[in-house]
This record gives sequence, C-alpha cells and structure tokens, in this order.
Amino acid sequence: MKYFRTNSRFLLLLFVFVLISVATAETKRPNIDEGWFLSPVVNLVKHGYMGTSVIEEAGTPYVGINSRTYWMPPASFIFGSVWASVAGFSFFAMRLTSLFWALIALVSLYSVSETLSRDKKTALLSSGFMACNYVFIQSSADIRMDMMCMGLMVAALAVYLRFRDRAFFASVLAAESLVLLSGLTHPHGLISFIVLHIFILGLDAKKISIRLFMAVTGIYLAGGLLWLAYILPGYDMFRAQFFANVTGRYSGTGLFSLVITELQQRYFEMFGLKAGSGLAAKIKIYAFVCYIFFFIAFPFTSSFRKQKEMKLIYLSLLAVLCFLTFQPNKAQFYLVTPLPFIAIAGAVVCMELSVKISRILLIPAIGLFMAVQLLSSFNVLVKNEFRKSFLPVADLVRTLSPEKVAASSEFDFATDFDGRVKDDPSLGFFSGRVPDMVIIDKRYKDLMENDTGNIREYKQKLISGMRQTFSNNLYTIYVR
Repeated sequence: MKYFRTNSRFLLLLFVFVLISVATAETKRPNIDEGWFLSPVVNLVKHGYMGTSVIEEAGTPYVGINSRTYWMPPASFIFGSVWASVAGFSFFAMRLTSLFWALIALVSLYSVSETLSRDKKTALLSSGFMACNYVFIQSSADIRMDMMCMGLMVAALAVYLRFRDRAFFASVLAAESLVLLSGLTHPHGLISFIVLHIFILGLDAKKISIRLFMAVTGIYLAGGLLWLAYILPGYDMFRAQFFANVTGRYSGTGLFSLVITELQQRYFEMFGLKAGSGLAAKIKIYAFVCYIFFFIAFPFTSSFRKQKEMKLIYLSLLAVLCFLTFQPNKAQFYLVTPLPFIAIAGAVVCMELSVKISRILLIPAIGLFMAVQLLSSFNVLVKNEFRKSFLPVADLVRTLSPEKVAASSEFDFATDFDGRVKDDPSLGFFSGRVPDMVIIDKRYKDLMENDTGNIREYKQKLISGMRQTFSNNLYTIYVR
C-alpha cells in the first residue's frame, strides 16, 4: 500500500506538471529561437532538405544555412520532423516535443534519486523540486533542444544506475547510446558525456574491459560517421556555421571575474537580484537562497558521507556549474542542465532535516520554496502574450498578406512557412530584398538604436518611407 501511495503521488505530480506546461505552451509568446529551430523541421518534412530558410543569410557568418543547417547537430530536427509529421507544425504541437522530453527527464530523475537514496519520498521530492522550477517549466514549453539534450542525459544516468548491478555491459552500452544522442542534439551533450563517465569511473572503473571499451568506441564512431555523412556534402557550410555558433562561448579570463559575471548575468536577473527588479521578482530571492543552502549543506549530510554515489552527484553538479561559468553565453534556459543534481541534493538535505527539526517549520519552508518559483510561471499564464500580443500581429500579417516581410523568425508561423518572412534585422541592407512589411520588436529596435554609418541611414530612410499600421506593447508594424 505504501508503494502504491508513493507512486500515485508521483503520477499526480506528473499530471499537474503537464497541466502547467500545456497552459504555458498555450500562452507564452513565441521567441526567435523557436522560429529558427522550427524552420529546418518544416523544410525537412515539406521539401526534403534541412535548411533554416527563415534566416536572411546575407550579412551573417552562417554560410549556406538556408539550404543546410549545421550550426546545431541534427538529432532534434530529425525528431521534430517525425513529430510534426504526426502532430502538425503549429507552435503548440511543436512545443509538446519539449514536454515529452521533460517527462522523460522527470521519470528518469525519479529513478536516479530512488536508486541512490533507496527512498521513494526522496525521489518524489527531488522530482517535485525540478518540476516546479521556472526554467524547467518554460523550457518544457519551448521549441528548443535544451530539454531533449538534458532529458537524454538524465535518462542515460538512470539506465546505467538502475541496471549496472544486473547487466553492467548492457547498461553501459545503453547509457552511452543515450549520451551519443544527447551530443547529436546540442553541443551541451558534452556535459552528458562528462557526467556519465564521472559515475562509471567512480563506481565501476574496475569492471571496464577491453571488450566494453571497444563496444563503446564503436557506438561513438557510428554516431560520428552518421553526422560526418551529413556534414561532408557541405563541409564549408558546416565549418562556417558551427564554429560561428560556438566560437566565443567558452572564455578563459580570470576565474574571479568569470564567477562574478556568471552570477550577475545568469542568476541575479533570474532570481530578482538585479537592480530595478520589482517585488514579484524579488520574492524569488528566497528560492535562490534555498538553492545556495542546498549546495552548501549537501556535503554535510550523512548520505553524502556514507555513499560514494552522492559524492558523484555533487561532483557532477560542480562540473556542470563550472562548464556554464566558462560559457560566455549566459542564457537562462541553460540552467535546466544542473537542475537534476541540485534537485537531488535539495531533496536529500530536506529529508535529513525532517528528522532533526519540526515539520511545522520545514514543510512551510519547502512549500514556499516551490510556490515562489511557480509564481513566475503563473505570471506567464496571466500575461498570455501569445494571444494578447503575438496573435493579433500574426492575424494582421495574414490579412494584409505582404510579399516580403522582415520580422523575427517566429512570424514565419503567420505565413505558414511559405518563405515570405525573413528574419533580417538589416531590413534588406545586405541582401537587397526590400521588405513590404517590417515588424519591429525589442531585438530589432535595439539593433536599430545601435546601428551606425550606412546601415543606420538605410534603415531610417526605409522606415520613414513606410506607414505605421499597428502597434502594441511588443510589436510595431510598418508597411509600404
């Protein structure tokens, strides 16, 4: 009966998470990445090639991206094309791909936590901590590959830990295969590789045989050859796109300045510590303090002292945090990667505190920790920028039906991906493709304000010759 109750609670957790994620997918405003990463999926299904045609290639370092997409590994695009063939190309349908991988991540985290702690309550709490996280919820409703990459990482760890005692050879091969897929999804698959081998070397180094090493090498060679087969027909394009995308992401400046930059640019804004943050944002400082407490307190728990596996969880967390610190791209969605490890650490800390302090104090503290994070996600639902801000503009684009549109990539959705929309912040300066309609959002506006010389003059002249037909809190439309 106790087993049934615990698993029923986990199923309830998954159900509630699905409701929140689906509601987020229905209300969150589309973003530039979603248009970029949906374009090759549409082209693969409809036209048989994996090009990102929504981007205006002229004036960018992404040579050939309109015909072949190389700036990201192809696994997420292939998976998305299979999904789209069944579910269609709507933003909502394609956002469900990330929900699928979020559920894989939650189930896998539950398995990892239960295997390590041998306690279903700890497993349930760690899954709950991850499920309520703002970044996790938003990433579960986004057309990006971060959730797929992270879900495959946790799934690899779950498979290895669950079956290593019964079938070590098979568990390692299965886990390595999942890590390979993670690497073919996003460059952050390197983190998956590091984490899995922290555990394999930490727990079973003596079991590694020549036969196993050769089999694992064969898996990565097979994956590498498949990717190489896609790269070779457009090697020059690959070299231009992939390295333009990753160059500058990993920095070698002073460690202290790296840590300060990481805190300020990735965490302070996320948790309401940035100057000028409102009261709703500042409430999240409590969650930030809790995460820091989990990070500091975890090494002092009895589980950490007694179990090598818990030390490996902490080592994995440190590895991920160091990886992100050295990455100049401080986008918040990359914070999904350390979540499984800090969630386990937090659950272990809370479970051990439950026998040392009164639950009257602990349960409200945990509840508040989860609530302040959910509050930010509920704020997205209340704003409903998809329907209130984006759809009116998309409907107007459909109504006016201009031949050439310069707009952020997500508006390709408004024209059913027929090629009329080009994400071209230069507004045709480099390509000579003069738009009939320009949709100005924050990104386009910021770029226009920072323009200098001929391109600034060109844009000002173009816009001055157009008339404003629509404006709301996020977008302004100009037409000729």
